[in-house]
Amino acid sequence: MKYEHRQLSLTERDEFRKLFERRVRFDFLLYNMLNDKAYSIIYPIAIITLTMLTMLTIIQNKSIFLLICYFCFGLISTQLLFSTAHIWAHSLMLEYSLWDIKTMKSKIGNVPIVIFAAFYHHHSSKYDDWMNKLSYHNDIGSFIIAMCHWHSFSLLTMNYPMPGFLVKVLTFLYLVYCPHVAAPYFLGYEIGVFLLPISHDWVHKRNISEYYMGNIFSVLETIGLFATKDDHKRHHIHTHTTIYQGFTSSGLYSSYLDSLFDKVWDYFFNASLKYNYPMYEYTWWLMTSALCVTLIIPLLIMF
Repeated sequence: MKYEHRQLSLTERDEFRKLFERRVRFDFLLYNMLNDKAYSIIYPIAIITLTMLTMLTIIQNKSIFLLICYFCFGLISTQLLFSTAHIWAHSLMLEYSLWDIKTMKSKIGNVPIVIFAAFYHHHSSKYDDWMNKLSYHNDIGSFIIAMCHWHSFSLLTMNYPMPGFLVKVLTFLYLVYCPHVAAPYFLGYEIGVFLLPISHDWVHKRNISEYYMGNIFSVLETIGLFATKDDHKRHHIHTHTTIYQGFTSSGLYSSYLDSLFDKVWDYFFNASLKYNYPMYEYTWWLMTSALCVTLIIPLLIMF
C-alpha cells in the first residue's frame, strides 16, 4: 500500500461530478438548500432559539458561570468533531479508487457533503477551477461550501456517521429534560459550526471582510481562535512525509490541538502502511468516537 497526493485525471473528475450530483439529488433538504439560499435560515433560527432557551435558564436563576462553562464545552466539542472528521476526510482523499458512484456507495455510503468540498478544495486551484459549484472563486461556490459545512456538522441536519434522526431525537430529549445544560451547550456547538466555513474563508479569501466583519474576525485571529494565513499554508503543502498536516487551521484554531492532531494523523498514517490496512477504516472510528463524546457530554454534566 502506498499513499500519495496527486491531481485527478479527466475521467476521475467526471466521476467526482457524478458522485457529487448523486449525493445532492438523494437528499431532499440538502438539494433544496443548495438551490435556494432561503433554506439556510434554519441555522440562524436554531441559534436564536437556543439563545432564547439559554436566557430563560438565566431568568430561572441558574448560574451564569456554569452556563458559560457549558457554552465553552459545546464550542470545544465542535472543534473536536471537526478535526477528527477532517482527518477522516483526508484519509478518504488518499483512496482515489473510492471516488465513483458504485464504489463509494458500497464501501462508505452517503458521505457528508462537506467531504466533497474538501476533496475538491485540495484538487483544484484558481488556475484549474474545474467545478464552479465547489469553488471559492465565485459567490455561488462560496455559499455552497458554507452550506456543506453547516449541513454536515449541525445537529439539525447531520446524518453521518450516526443516523440523523438519532442525533435529532437525543438533542430534543436533552433540551426537554435538562435545558439549563443542553441549551448553552448546544448553543456553543452550533455557533462553532456556524463559524467553521467563516474561519476557512478567513485563511483563504477573507470574503467576510466585505460585510464589515473583518475587525471582529481579526480579533479572533489575534486571540488564536482563528488561524492566520501562514498557519494554514502548510495544510496545502503536500510534501510532508505523511502528506497532510494542520487539521485545525481551517476550523476553530488551536496551535496546541493542531500539533496534537498532526501526531494523531501521523500515527494512523504509519499504522495503515505497516499493517496494510485502509487508513479511512481506522479514522472512521476516531470521528465516530468524537461524535459520541459530543453527544454524551451533556449527560456527563447532568450526573
